[in-house]
Amino acid sequence: MTYVCKVGENRPVKTFSGHQDEVNAVKWDPTVSFLASCSDDYTAKVIDNFSLTPFYMKQDDHLHDLKEHTKEIYTIRWSPTGAGTNNPNHQLVLASASFDSTIKLWDVELGCLLYSLNGHSLEYNSSHHNLKTYTGNGGIFEVCWNKEGDRIAACFSNNIVCVLVSVCSRFYFPILVYYDHHHGRTSFVEFDYFLELICLGWKAVVVCAWNPTCSLLASGSHDSTARIWTIVDGACNSTLQDVLVLTHAGAMTVEDNGFAAICELDWKGDGTLLATGSCTGETRIWTPNGALVASFEEDMGHIVSLQWNQMGNSLLSCGSDKVVVWDINTVGSRQEFSFHSARILDADWRNNISFATCSADRKIHVCEVGLNRPYKTFLGHRAEINGIRWSPTGTLLASCSDDTSIKIWSMNHNSFVRDLRSHKREVYCIEWSPTGPTTDNPNLTLLLASSSFDNTINVWDVERGNPIYGLTRHRNIIYTIEFSPNGEYLASGSLDNWLYVWSVKEGRLIKSYYGGGGVTDISWNKSSDKIAVSFVNKLVCVLDLKM
Repeated sequence: MTYVCKVGENRPVKTFSGHQDEVNAVKWDPTVSFLASCSDDYTAKVIDNFSLTPFYMKQDDHLHDLKEHTKEIYTIRWSPTGAGTNNPNHQLVLASASFDSTIKLWDVELGCLLYSLNGHSLEYNSSHHNLKTYTGNGGIFEVCWNKEGDRIAACFSNNIVCVLVSVCSRFYFPILVYYDHHHGRTSFVEFDYFLELICLGWKAVVVCAWNPTCSLLASGSHDSTARIWTIVDGACNSTLQDVLVLTHAGAMTVEDNGFAAICELDWKGDGTLLATGSCTGETRIWTPNGALVASFEEDMGHIVSLQWNQMGNSLLSCGSDKVVVWDINTVGSRQEFSFHSARILDADWRNNISFATCSADRKIHVCEVGLNRPYKTFLGHRAEINGIRWSPTGTLLASCSDDTSIKIWSMNHNSFVRDLRSHKREVYCIEWSPTGPTTDNPNLTLLLASSSFDNTINVWDVERGNPIYGLTRHRNIIYTIEFSPNGEYLASGSLDNWLYVWSVKEGRLIKSYYGGGGVTDISWNKSSDKIAVSFVNKLVCVLDLKM
């Protein structure tokens, strides 16, 4: 039984029943709208403050309580987020911890499971010793959120404390902190891997890119290698001799933790060089034949963006801590840009000498090679900024944020010129169409596409500030979107394992492909008739739109 009591009253104000075994914990949400309870009957229940019966959170009209655990649930904790809190831009989440060694995160509006943190038994090497991650070998006795609601800590019966960073709002684990009570030591491991990649064993293919001049395809994986594939027309016939394997020398393999996973790559505009970036901050440059030309090591954190400028004489390497621009003509010549006060999340060239960066500090800096400070800073977002993209002419800059908005900025103004709002959750990706004046498709209207954690895509008329249409077929987070070079198609890839190709003109689905794993990256070839797709299940495939 659960009793709700009031000081001064000599009997319960309300009494709740429904659990089939002893109730271990009860917790009010931050605004005292809901009461959660957990029990030895393996369930958690959420009760409406205004009801005397369990508040049934429905999913497909049949979910009446939270039943995913397989053993007793020992504790529950509400996130300090949602309407009425200090973190209103992040949804309210309930965490439940069980003797089945899992933490489960619940969407309390829908009553559905968001994530199950099941752990794994991989060992990770640090410079001092081996340590085990969130092993799941013992029951979980306590969980707690940080005040921002983007970190959750768990206490295990096997004396391990694990802090998972940004589980709810960002789906990333930038820092894991382990305290081993038995050995009395603390270990820090920095990485920025996607949650599903961790659960699937660190071998996911996370990035792919076509050579702009020929039929070579590059892919990067969490096995610490990049590969260059020779793609021919017709059905799949690739053999080992069609593949060049580029190994980051000295990099740790999957068995050695996978911390040197290849997370970014980019072909030079003339197709003569390939740049690869790892999660250790190392950048390497290769020829299409697989020869290593240069290697740059920098203490900059996980590389989140790696881009050649249009001339091909500078390479922008953006880490979570700072941005470095390398002068390719003078090997080793570099300029460092460290202007943000929090993690850098994206960067994009404007032209051959200037670029923009965005960060969790909610700022956008426009920088120029040769200057030692930003020459323009944009402020206006209310939460971390996930992505930025310059329009094809470099006159407009689009940004997307966890505050659910997209903003359009002009170098002629100090504030945003458009505030685009339609998404219900964090906006993760934005892409300009390769259309409009000065592009290869001048007769087509310039458009902007956005994808969100609400599982939808919007295509925007930026000039009017309105969405033209929305695409709602995906059933999970849309991790990547990209227009075809001819501007006729938009491809989208999601963690629902589906790749969709849409007609931009009609907003209609024309092709679909089920990959059996979440989609991590998309790349069109120059002629817009082939699309490469990488998946978390270790696959990279090429789809021919002519077949």
